[in-house]
Amino acid sequence: ALPISPLDIEGILQADSIDTVLAVLKGTPYYKPLVAGLDSFKDKNSLFYLEIALDKDYYLRLKKAISALDFQDLNIATRLLGLEVDIQNINWLYRFKKYYRLPAGEIISYLIPFGYKLKASHLHSASQQDNITDIFSSLNLAETLKLPQDIISSVKEESFIETFERILLSLAKDQARAI
Repeated sequence: ALPISPLDIEGILQADSIDTVLAVLKGTPYYKPLVAGLDSFKDKNSLFYLEIALDKDYYLRLKKAISALDFQDLNIATRLLGLEVDIQNINWLYRFKKYYRLPAGEIISYLIPFGYKLKASHLHSASQQDNITDIFSSLNLAETLKLPQDIISSVKEESFIETFERILLSLAKDQARAI
């Protein structure tokens, strides 16, 4: 089970620096990932790097927690979590390219290192691309996630997030029904 840690919300709200926030969070599950993202946060003066560190840690801890399930539940949970990770990695990859303009090597370091269908080679190739069409093409979503090609090609840059989230939610529902 994931440990539940009481948070000193008042202490966090009253903190006047990230170092104070870290001191308040020492001993909680949030401390280590925040420390891991601290240098990037300070170098680039952006909370983005702390958010990514927390999110990545969440998925890694969730993967560890489901490993204690019995075989049948483990298989189901692993597939569902892997699909969620695939979705999150695609979403992040797009955001990292479009909004943060991160180089490929940095993108790969922030992605979650496991998934259901998307392998590291898919993500590495996608991180090298410059636009949504090429990103989708390099991920080979028609084959890896069984998305119809006409749906993939209908996704436009300006409406990517809304359209893609609808597509992936539909895919997740189909996966859940199949289980």
